[in-house]
Amino acid sequence: MMMTKQQEFHKTDMVFAELKQFVDLASAEGLRADQTEPATAAPATPLRIMVVDNESSVRELLAEILAADGHTVTLAAAGQEALHRFQSDDFDLILADLTMPGMDGLELIRSLRARDPVVAIAVISGWGSEARRTAEQGVGVDLTASKPLDLEQLRRLVASAASLVRARRFRADASHA
Repeated sequence: MMMTKQQEFHKTDMVFAELKQFVDLASAEGLRADQTEPATAAPATPLRIMVVDNESSVRELLAEILAADGHTVTLAAAGQEALHRFQSDDFDLILADLTMPGMDGLELIRSLRARDPVVAIAVISGWGSEARRTAEQGVGVDLTASKPLDLEQLRRLVASAASLVRARRFRADASHA
């Protein structure tokens, strides 16, 4: 059965609401989703992450989860805002939606990649095939994920980005030595 875009958004909102309830409960108990004991240590590789999405509920939920995992998170509601923040800060990972008003995700990705070849760029889209097609276009997308995103998928994506950035920085340092 083919779902309309409105049905997809409703489904995404429901999944994010359930995930937020879980995160709120785990946070109140001092737990992360993958633990049975209270969290005592930061992640092995805390990243500086910018989340770019025009849906405030998505931005805020991702920020809450990522910050709870020890990452530093900056939010942007649109492409131009993301570019402005990118110019004044260093980031390891950009999580960007493709469909945004004004500057769309594709234009944003091209601009970010032109400014920084090291930063990891991940597309998170409600239309999974759209995210994969964008990655295949060679515009600078490193990772893709489909909304709704579960906690484990998000953590795997962040871990992959950390490895990618570490490898790129190592190569850049080696070429300057």
